[in-house]
Amino acid sequence: MTHCMLEESLPALAVELPEDVARLKAGGDWKRAERVIRKRLEKDLPKALRERLLLELEILERIPGEYPFAWDEAVKEAQGMFRDFTGEELEALLEEGAVEWIYLDGTIHLKDNFVANLVKTRADLTDRAASRTRRSSWRTGAARNPDGAASIPRREAENASRRGMFFAAEVLPRQNGKEKAEKSARPY
Repeated sequence: MTHCMLEESLPALAVELPEDVARLKAGGDWKRAERVIRKRLEKDLPKALRERLLLELEILERIPGEYPFAWDEAVKEAQGMFRDFTGEELEALLEEGAVEWIYLDGTIHLKDNFVANLVKTRADLTDRAASRTRRSSWRTGAARNPDGAASIPRREAENASRRGMFFAAEVLPRQNGKEKAEKSARPY
Protein backbone atom coordinates (compact mmCIF):
# COMPACT_ATOMS: atom_id res chain seq x y z
CA MET A 1 0.00 0.00 0.00
CA THR A 2 1.39 3.39 -0.92
CA HIS A 3 1.49 6.31 1.50
CA CYS A 4 -1.39 7.98 -0.35
CA MET A 5 -3.50 4.83 -0.19
CA LEU A 6 -2.80 4.55 3.52
CA GLU A 7 -3.97 8.11 4.11
CA GLU A 8 -7.19 7.37 2.25
CA SER A 9 -7.69 4.27 4.42
CA LEU A 10 -7.29 6.06 7.75
CA PRO A 11 -11.05 6.43 8.32
CA ALA A 12 -11.18 2.62 8.34
CA LEU A 13 -9.30 2.71 11.67
CA ALA A 14 -12.54 3.90 13.28
CA VAL A 15 -13.99 0.44 12.65
CA GLU A 16 -13.24 -1.90 15.55
CA LEU A 17 -11.33 -5.05 14.85
CA PRO A 18 -13.21 -8.27 15.44
CA GLU A 19 -12.69 -9.29 19.07
CA ASP A 20 -10.64 -12.40 18.31
CA VAL A 21 -8.28 -10.50 16.00
CA ALA A 22 -7.83 -7.74 18.58
CA ARG A 23 -7.00 -10.32 21.28
CA LEU A 24 -4.49 -12.09 19.04
CA LYS A 25 -2.79 -8.81 18.19
CA ALA A 26 -2.71 -7.61 21.80
CA GLY A 27 -1.28 -10.96 22.89
CA GLY A 28 1.49 -10.74 20.32
CA ASP A 29 0.28 -13.59 18.12
CA TRP A 30 0.51 -11.47 14.98
CA LYS A 31 1.02 -14.37 12.56
CA ARG A 32 -2.18 -16.04 13.70
CA ALA A 33 -4.00 -12.69 13.58
CA GLU A 34 -2.89 -12.36 9.97
CA ARG A 35 -4.17 -15.87 9.13
CA VAL A 36 -7.53 -15.17 10.81
CA ILE A 37 -7.88 -11.90 8.88
CA ARG A 38 -7.07 -13.56 5.56
CA LYS A 39 -9.73 -16.22 6.21
CA ARG A 40 -12.27 -13.52 7.08
CA LEU A 41 -11.47 -11.65 3.89
CA GLU A 42 -12.50 -14.73 1.89
CA LYS A 43 -16.06 -14.20 3.17
CA ASP A 44 -18.70 -11.65 2.29
CA LEU A 45 -18.07 -8.66 4.61
CA PRO A 46 -19.41 -5.13 4.98
CA LYS A 47 -17.22 -2.70 3.03
CA ALA A 48 -16.06 -0.83 6.15
CA LEU A 49 -14.94 -4.04 7.91
CA ARG A 50 -13.19 -5.29 4.76
CA GLU A 51 -11.26 -1.99 4.51
CA ARG A 52 -10.38 -2.20 8.21
CA LEU A 53 -9.09 -5.76 7.88
CA LEU A 54 -7.05 -4.89 4.79
CA LEU A 55 -5.54 -1.96 6.64
CA GLU A 56 -4.81 -4.19 9.63
CA LEU A 57 -2.91 -6.60 7.37
CA GLU A 58 -0.73 -3.67 6.31
CA ILE A 59 -0.18 -2.70 9.93
CA LEU A 60 0.68 -6.27 10.92
CA GLU A 61 3.24 -6.33 8.13
CA ARG A 62 4.91 -2.99 8.93
CA ILE A 63 4.92 -2.60 12.70
CA PRO A 64 7.07 -5.60 13.68
CA GLY A 65 9.98 -4.21 11.66
CA GLU A 66 9.94 -1.13 13.86
CA TYR A 67 10.37 -3.27 16.99
CA PRO A 68 13.41 -5.42 16.19
CA PHE A 69 14.87 -5.86 19.67
CA ALA A 70 13.82 -8.88 21.69
CA TRP A 71 14.59 -8.47 25.40
CA ASP A 72 18.16 -9.85 25.45
CA GLU A 73 19.05 -7.96 22.28
CA ALA A 74 17.64 -4.75 23.76
CA VAL A 75 19.71 -5.16 26.92
CA LYS A 76 22.86 -5.69 24.81
CA GLU A 77 22.03 -2.69 22.63
CA ALA A 78 21.64 -0.48 25.72
CA GLN A 79 24.79 -1.92 27.30
CA GLY A 80 26.67 -0.97 24.13
CA MET A 81 25.65 2.63 24.65
CA PHE A 82 25.41 3.14 28.41
CA ARG A 83 28.19 2.23 30.85
CA ASP A 84 27.21 -0.39 33.45
CA PHE A 85 23.67 -0.74 32.10
CA THR A 86 21.68 -3.68 33.49
CA GLY A 87 18.62 -5.64 32.53
CA GLU A 88 17.00 -4.45 35.75
CA GLU A 89 17.37 -0.86 34.58
CA LEU A 90 15.65 -1.71 31.32
CA GLU A 91 12.86 -3.42 33.27
CA ALA A 92 12.40 -0.27 35.37
CA LEU A 93 12.38 1.93 32.25
CA LEU A 94 9.76 -0.30 30.67
CA GLU A 95 7.59 -0.14 33.79
CA GLU A 96 7.92 3.67 33.84
CA GLY A 97 6.77 3.84 30.22
CA ALA A 98 10.13 5.26 29.12
CA VAL A 99 10.56 2.79 26.24
CA GLU A 100 8.16 1.83 23.46
CA TRP A 101 7.42 -1.87 23.14
CA ILE A 102 4.97 -4.41 21.77
CA TYR A 103 4.29 -8.09 22.25
CA LEU A 104 5.47 -9.98 19.20
CA ASP A 105 5.16 -13.75 19.10
CA GLY A 106 4.40 -13.62 22.81
CA THR A 107 7.58 -11.76 23.79
CA ILE A 108 8.39 -8.14 24.43
CA HIS A 109 10.13 -6.33 21.55
CA LEU A 110 11.45 -2.79 21.87
CA LYS A 111 11.27 -0.02 19.28
CA ASP A 112 14.22 0.41 16.94
CA ASN A 113 15.05 3.87 18.34
CA PHE A 114 14.60 3.14 22.06
CA VAL A 115 18.29 3.82 22.85
CA ALA A 116 18.23 7.13 20.97
CA ASN A 117 15.08 8.13 22.83
CA LEU A 118 16.71 7.31 26.16
CA VAL A 119 19.75 9.42 25.25
CA LYS A 120 17.44 12.32 24.44
CA THR A 121 15.11 12.01 27.41
CA ARG A 122 17.11 10.62 30.32
CA ALA A 123 19.89 12.87 31.59
CA ASP A 124 21.14 10.13 33.94
CA LEU A 125 21.67 7.82 30.99
CA THR A 126 23.05 10.53 28.72
CA ASP A 127 25.77 11.11 31.31
CA ARG A 128 26.64 7.40 31.09
CA ALA A 129 26.57 7.26 27.30
CA ALA A 130 29.60 5.58 25.82
CA SER A 131 31.82 8.12 24.13
CA ARG A 132 33.04 5.81 21.37
CA THR A 133 31.56 5.84 17.90
CA ARG A 134 29.44 2.77 17.34
CA ARG A 135 27.38 1.22 14.62
CA SER A 136 23.73 0.86 15.43
CA SER A 137 20.29 0.90 13.91
CA TRP A 138 19.25 4.04 15.77
CA ARG A 139 19.91 7.46 14.35
CA THR A 140 21.96 9.37 16.87
CA GLY A 141 25.57 9.84 17.79
CA ALA A 142 28.11 9.03 15.14
CA ALA A 143 25.99 7.02 12.75
CA ARG A 144 27.68 4.92 10.10
CA ASN A 145 27.09 4.92 6.39
CA PRO A 146 26.05 1.73 4.60
CA ASP A 147 29.70 1.13 3.66
CA GLY A 148 30.68 1.20 7.37
CA ALA A 149 32.56 4.51 7.31
CA ALA A 150 31.71 7.01 10.02
CA SER A 151 29.45 9.68 8.57
CA ILE A 152 30.70 12.37 10.94
CA PRO A 153 34.01 12.68 12.73
CA ARG A 154 34.15 10.99 16.12
CA ARG A 155 35.27 14.11 17.97
CA GLU A 156 32.45 16.13 16.39
CA ALA A 157 29.92 13.53 17.48
CA GLU A 158 31.29 13.41 21.02
CA ASN A 159 31.31 17.20 21.34
CA ALA A 160 27.82 17.45 19.89
CA SER A 161 26.63 14.75 22.26
CA ARG A 162 27.90 16.74 25.23
CA ARG A 163 25.98 19.78 23.94
CA GLY A 164 22.81 17.73 23.54
CA MET A 165 22.96 17.79 19.73
CA PHE A 166 22.57 14.52 17.87
CA PHE A 167 23.31 13.83 14.25
CA ALA A 168 21.41 11.87 11.68
CA ALA A 169 23.18 10.32 8.72
CA GLU A 170 21.22 10.80 5.57
CA VAL A 171 22.10 8.90 2.44
CA LEU A 172 21.38 11.02 -0.59
CA PRO A 173 21.82 9.93 -4.21
CA ARG A 174 24.36 11.77 -6.33
CA GLN A 175 23.84 12.74 -9.94
CA ASN A 176 25.68 9.62 -11.16
CA GLY A 177 23.54 7.31 -9.02
CA LYS A 178 26.16 6.59 -6.36
CA GLU A 179 25.26 7.27 -2.77
CA LYS A 180 27.00 9.63 -0.43
CA ALA A 181 26.33 10.37 3.19
CA GLU A 182 25.68 13.89 4.28
CA LYS A 183 25.42 14.90 7.89
CA SER A 184 22.75 17.14 9.15
CA ALA A 185 23.12 18.68 12.58
CA ARG A 186 19.57 18.66 13.82
CA PRO A 187 18.54 18.51 17.43
CA TYR A 188 16.32 15.49 17.91
